[in-house]
Amino acid sequence: MHKQRRSAFTVIIALLCAALLTFSAFASALGDVNGDGKVAASDARLALRAAVGLETYEAGSEKFIAADVDGNGKITAADARKILRAAVGLESFSPEDTCQHEWGEWTKVNRTNAGYHVRTCALCGKEEKENCSYGADRFPAEGSTLTAATCTKDATFYQVCSVCAGKKFVTESALHHSGKVLVPEKSKTAGVNADGTPNCLAEGWEYYECPLCGANGDTTPELKVAVPAPGHTAPNNALTVDRDVICTRCNKVMRPCFNSMVNTIEEGKYLFSEITKSENSGE
Repeated sequence: MHKQRRSAFTVIIALLCAALLTFSAFASALGDVNGDGKVAASDARLALRAAVGLETYEAGSEKFIAADVDGNGKITAADARKILRAAVGLESFSPEDTCQHEWGEWTKVNRTNAGYHVRTCALCGKEEKENCSYGADRFPAEGSTLTAATCTKDATFYQVCSVCAGKKFVTESALHHSGKVLVPEKSKTAGVNADGTPNCLAEGWEYYECPLCGANGDTTPELKVAVPAPGHTAPNNALTVDRDVICTRCNKVMRPCFNSMVNTIEEGKYLFSEITKSENSGE
């Protein structure tokens, strides 16, 4: 009776050991999704089907562990690609790949504006990176009091990662009245006098106001922008004539000028100088 019990106990122990060995062998055979003892294209196909939702493997199951070759807790097309490369001999799985990682806490990288944090597996030493997740709050950097640029001043501030407390320093350039608004009633059109009569040599300006800081063309020179005079406009046949012509904009008489050094306005392809009343009348 005792002998039979010992025999049964021995058989049970043997079966348990065999099961454990089988499980260990399967779990260590990363990429062997179908458990046939080898990594083949068929395993890559199964992993890809799982990646797109055509196959379902319970997390932590033998097939899930075998298909999740990068150990990130999910089966993706990247896992299927790696299995296929291993099947044709272009890649092999490292000890890091077979490790069931025990990750430590995310820690910041001691480098200004690294932009990511890291964690390390306690079992195999593999390091994993993740982009920082910065909050919306802004804090003034040392030597600065601003957390947002103004129209005339830059701002240097930092934001803090909600995961590792790493800092990202940002310099925001001055806005230079980027939201300025044109005020037509305070602007002057080039090419006309104050009374509205045509004057091709009269300059103009555009008058702006800035709703961001309250500055305007009276207080800030850059908000009153000069507009060049348009200059005289010659008739279409000006290049073929050797006589005085009439400006098509202001009706003043102009004379073709071949000396580019004279004080004239260049219009199109020709230079003209305005003729004074005395020149025009022969006085």
